[in-house]
Amino acid sequence: MFYAQPDYSLETFVLPEEEHFNQQWALFNDGQEIEGINGTAGIDINIQDAWEITYGEEDVIVAVIDTGVDIEHSDINESIFINVNEELNGEDTDNNDLIDDINGWDFANNDNSVYDSSIYDLHGTHISGAIAASLNEEGIAGIAPNVKILPVKFMEENTGSTSDAIKAIEYASDMGASIFSCSWGSLHYNQALKDVIEQTEGLFIFAAGNFAQDTEIEPVYPASCLRS
Repeated sequence: MFYAQPDYSLETFVLPEEEHFNQQWALFNDGQEIEGINGTAGIDINIQDAWEITYGEEDVIVAVIDTGVDIEHSDINESIFINVNEELNGEDTDNNDLIDDINGWDFANNDNSVYDSSIYDLHGTHISGAIAASLNEEGIAGIAPNVKILPVKFMEENTGSTSDAIKAIEYASDMGASIFSCSWGSLHYNQALKDVIEQTEGLFIFAAGNFAQDTEIEPVYPASCLRS
C-alpha cells in the first residue's frame, strides 16, 4: 500500500510535574524507590491510560463524606464545589434549612465551616487531594483533577455517628453528588446505613478497613454488606 501524508511529530505522554508525583506509586509505578523500598513496576491503576480519556468533568460532584476538608489548600482550592444557589449573607438563601452552605456542611457541629482543625480534619483533606488535587506543578496529582469536591463533614476527631452520616449522604445527594467517597466504617453491621445507601442514586466508595484481613471472615461495614 502506498500513500502520502504529513510526517507528523510524535511524542511521549508527559507525566505530571507535581512535586510528589514520583511517590504516588498507586498511580504510576515504574519500580521507583520510596522510603527505601523499591516498587513493582506496573502495579498501579494505569492512570496514564485513564488520563488519555479524561481528567474528569467539572459537572461531576464527588462528595467527600469524612472529616473536614481544608478548602483553602493550594492543591485543592480550585476543585471545591460552590453552591451557586446560596449567598453568604447569614440567611438560608437556597431554602434547604442550612445557612450559608456555600462549600458544603459540617453535620458534626451543625455549621457551614467544613474545616476546623489541621490535625483532626487531615483525613478528609487527604482524601480530597487523592481524588482531585490540581495539576499545578506542586504537591500531588489527583486521579480526576477536573471534578468538583463537595466537603460534607460528619466526623469529629476521626469518629462520627451513623445518624450524622445519614444526614451527610442525604445532603450530598440533594446537592447533586453522583459519587460518594466514604473512607470509613466499623465492624458492626449497620442496617440504617445500608438502607440509605440503597435508596440513594450514585456510586459509593467505602473503605474495607486497614487491618489486612479477609473480609469474608471478618467483614467491615458498610462495605461488606453492599457487595454483590
